[in-house]
Amino acid sequence: MNLNDWYAEFSALPVVPLSQELASILAQCILTEGPDSVASRTAADEHFGADVGWRIFEKRRVAAKIPMTIEAQIFLLSLAENPMHVAAYFDLCQYIHSVDKQVTLSGITTRFPNGFPSKEALSQWWDKQKRRQG
Repeated sequence: MNLNDWYAEFSALPVVPLSQELASILAQCILTEGPDSVASRTAADEHFGADVGWRIFEKRRVAAKIPMTIEAQIFLLSLAENPMHVAAYFDLCQYIHSVDKQVTLSGITTRFPNGFPSKEALSQWWDKQKRRQG
């Protein structure tokens, strides 16, 4: 499936508004988002490195050479409930990178003005994707 078709399906998933906790995380990330540096990326790796989702996402991001702000990565990982969700949000980053060249919070939030896919819908959609791939 090409990225445009993938995104069309993904963006059509039922959304839920952000919880107060996630809205707070988003606000904090927006206030601090800026150009990454080696020091800031290293600090984030040290802080989040024990988290399995962070390690999976970061390894894939580096391998795919996707420029992405740390804040965008932190926010997406705060939405992910399990490794399947991490993989789905990474795929979203690949789509955004194909269009915007760098993944930022504004690039993410403008695509989902009414909320983000519900965890249930995301899990069901991910299972459907896997069945389709065989």
